[in-house]
Amino acid sequence: HRVVNEKFILNRLGIENGDRITLDDLEEGINNLYGTLYFTKILYEIRRGEAGNKLIIDVAEAPEGQIRAAVQYDTETDISLLVNLTYRNLLFENSRITLEGEISSNPLFDLNYLKYFGDHQNQSFITGYHHRNIGIPLLENGKKSALYETNLNRFYAGLQSSSRTNRILRLLYAHERAALKPDIVSQEDYAFQQLDYKAGQIIFNIEYNDLNSLYYPTKGGHFRADLKYMSVINLDMELEPEGPGPANRLTRRAPASFSPSFLSQWVLPLNERSSMNLKAFFDFNIHVRESIDSLELSSGILDMNYIGGYRKLMPNFYPFWGAALQEYHSEHLFA
Repeated sequence: HRVVNEKFILNRLGIENGDRITLDDLEEGINNLYGTLYFTKILYEIRRGEAGNKLIIDVAEAPEGQIRAAVQYDTETDISLLVNLTYRNLLFENSRITLEGEISSNPLFDLNYLKYFGDHQNQSFITGYHHRNIGIPLLENGKKSALYETNLNRFYAGLQSSSRTNRILRLLYAHERAALKPDIVSQEDYAFQQLDYKAGQIIFNIEYNDLNSLYYPTKGGHFRADLKYMSVINLDMELEPEGPGPANRLTRRAPASFSPSFLSQWVLPLNERSSMNLKAFFDFNIHVRESIDSLELSSGILDMNYIGGYRKLMPNFYPFWGAALQEYHSEHLFA
């Protein structure tokens, strides 16, 4: 039975009755339809008639619900079970809910809901919840000086606009809570039992991507710009006791900050078999740092950008082939 209504199909095609279009316009509209992930097959036929040409679109809808699973092994996270559950139109028409999970030594849980609206169905409301548990190592002179178990929880909601499948504009509000516990500590500066952190964020994002392949592109570009405002951070630290007795607790408020970031990637074809991949990015934190001794140092663990490895495990992780997982860290990043 049909789930996707005709209005949604016509709006995503960008075609109205009586329009004069080219084959390039039609192919772009069909790519927009495929980009919704609502269809497994889209066929079209042009029938000529005395009153004009008639365009006939024949679609095969994807199942309303799909579940996928895979097993992955790599040297960074060892063996993982990856699960994805997607269901369409569960609460409202033209909506999608997705649940993704990674069962591993660094478990991941991500639930998000998207609802299209507007005359052309290219605006959407998004909301979700993201959880990640991961160890963050700090390396100095090539040796691991500390390892922190990080429990990150993020709730977010916002609006996004996608006039084309390869460009998107987002405005989000996120509430983030995290807890840090030291697993390995060799410096007195990091002598705490647990650090609890919470803050609100407003994130503006614009992204454009016309790479011709997800994994091995041979031409195109990918550009992304973000501006993040983080409200005053509330920090609650449980310090190591100096002697017998309960642990000391220390509460502070770290200042608000702005963080602009930019990613630019170009893939230039050299010949039929080879291409050149150029990538540049920067991330910059702007805030007034308070001097709170070990609390200042500890809160910086969450603000840092971590470079190394080949997979983006956290929002502030940047893959860099040839470097060990999170081998380098810096508050300001240019690469």
